[in-house]
Amino acid sequence: MAISNAFSITTALTTRPLSGTDLTRFALGVYQGKNGAGYRLVIARREAENRSKLRLLRVNSRGGAFIVDGVESDFRFDPEKPVRLIWTRARSGKMHVSIDGKPMIRTVDRGFRDPFNGFLLRVGSGDLALRRIRIDGV
Repeated sequence: MAISNAFSITTALTTRPLSGTDLTRFALGVYQGKNGAGYRLVIARREAENRSKLRLLRVNSRGGAFIVDGVESDFRFDPEKPVRLIWTRARSGKMHVSIDGKPMIRTVDRGFRDPFNGFLLRVGSGDLALRRIRIDGV
């Protein structure tokens, strides 16, 4: 499904580490073309550290990645109650990411000007349930 260059992605999701590990890691993003160039929002949490890391990456067509912005926070995903994650991108390149209404990332990146070809979700570690997703062009 095509996604305009300016977009709003709203998700409700739950995550938890798999038994035997304390790590949860996943990425969601938008991509252009067959090589997967686009943006990835990577979220990782190690329960023992009681910190979550968010990284907004710009991925080029050769698979190289550049960190656009990142933050560490004490937020945690609840395995039973869905967390609301909102990621917006304006035509100007301004991007905002919030989790349950708390601003996490505010940045600008103009690395992509064309529409995106689709949305992706990759789970690296843990159990993730995507309860709801809405993608709007802006």
